[in-house]
Amino acid sequence: VILYTSDNGFLWGEHRLGGKVWPFQESTHVPLIVRTPWTTVPSRNNQPVLNIDLAPTIADLAGIKPGLPEDGRSLVPFLHGQKVPWRHAFVEEYLGKSLLKKSGPPPYEAVQTRRNLYVEYKNGWRELYNLQKDPWELNNLAGDPHTKPLQARLSQLLHRLYNAPPTP
Repeated sequence: VILYTSDNGFLWGEHRLGGKVWPFQESTHVPLIVRTPWTTVPSRNNQPVLNIDLAPTIADLAGIKPGLPEDGRSLVPFLHGQKVPWRHAFVEEYLGKSLLKKSGPPPYEAVQTRRNLYVEYKNGWRELYNLQKDPWELNNLAGDPHTKPLQARLSQLLHRLYNAPPTP
C-alpha cells in the first residue's frame, strides 16, 4: 500500500497572506492518495480525513494494535469501499507565538464542519465562513448579527471537541 500526502498546505498570496499556519483551506487541506494492491478502479472519498488517521491506518494495514490509544481512526474500511460512521467536525489549532509581525496568525482554535469554518483567535478576533456558499473563504460572517446563534453553536462544538478526552 502506498500513501501519498503532505504535512501542510501553504498560502501563496490567497487572502493576501503567506505561510502555512492560517486556518484557511489552502493551508489546512492537503492531498491524500492511497494506492492499494486490491483496487483496480479509482474511487474518491470525501470524508474529512486528518493526519491523525495515518498512524491508525498504517497499524491496521500492518495487522498490529498499538499499545497506546490513538487520536485518529483507520481508513482501511474506506479502502475496501465500506461506508462507516465518521467525524462530522474537526478541530484546527495554532497555539504558538503570535506571528502577526511576520505575516502569520495570532494563536487560534478553530472548528470545521462540512458547512462552516469557525475560528477563535486568542487576541479576540473571530471568523466564520459558510464553506458551501463561500468556498474561497472571502466573506467573514462573524460580525453579522444573523449568525450569532450559529456562532454560539460552533463555539460550543469547538470547545466540546477541543476539551474531549482521547477516544480509546
